[in-house]
Amino acid sequence: MNLLLLRFALHSMTTRSPAAALPCVLFADADYRGWLCTYAPGQTMARHAHPTTSLSVVLSGELEEQSHRTTVTASSLSVVVKPADVPHENRFGPRGARMLAIEFAPAFLERLNGHAQGFGRWRWGHGGVLAAPVVQLWRAASEAGAQNGALDDALVTVIDTFREEPPAAGSPPDWLQDVRDRLHDEFAAPPQARTLADDVGVHRVYLARRFRQHFGCSTTAYVQRLRVRAAAAALASAETPLVTVALDTGFADQSHLCRTFKAATGMTPGRFRALMHR
Repeated sequence: MNLLLLRFALHSMTTRSPAAALPCVLFADADYRGWLCTYAPGQTMARHAHPTTSLSVVLSGELEEQSHRTTVTASSLSVVVKPADVPHENRFGPRGARMLAIEFAPAFLERLNGHAQGFGRWRWGHGGVLAAPVVQLWRAASEAGAQNGALDDALVTVIDTFREEPPAAGSPPDWLQDVRDRLHDEFAAPPQARTLADDVGVHRVYLARRFRQHFGCSTTAYVQRLRVRAAAAALASAETPLVTVALDTGFADQSHLCRTFKAATGMTPGRFRALMHR
């Protein structure tokens, strides 16, 4: 076990409460390594920092992470960019969490010559658009006989996805936040756009424009992302039939779930579930 791996394992053992599984190394070379980390229900991790820059995706469960007086709630297909030495603390939900973490050697990031500027600050994103390339890297690493070339190709996609930081749009107005909250509550059977607009007292075209400005997509695409994330969370259970997952998360049927999930994450729900339960 190399020194960095030993440090990570010892840190995990001294900060977990209650007991959680040690991280499992999925792939590793001199430039980057990937971990599959399992956190116990209710586990907390006191304020700490990591010596390397990392990128992590939540595969199942939920957690809160706090850094720089900001607290983010994350669940399935949430992704975090975490620069080296950024202090943060974590609290995991009643189901614990399972996460894929990729850490990058400092020399590797330096060799990218500015192409990794998106890794320069702590930030979270949510949904399949950001999670898909990380999940694809996980898949490439899990394939029998995977070669470094395949992993490198997948890693390039990950870096390109996080290369540009989105322009800040400021805080959304309260009425727009109410619309987003309603979509989170009712994504399985969301209201029509006209209803959403009427209920907050704006025109539906104005709602569409402001929603895209602040959240980067249409309300329809946002609902689709919420459904995919809910399906990913449901796939953590090996017993729930896919047709039940589909109907419970707002899809018309199992085939609709499979098409949409694969388009968002790059793999079928069945393949995602199989990787979850390896």
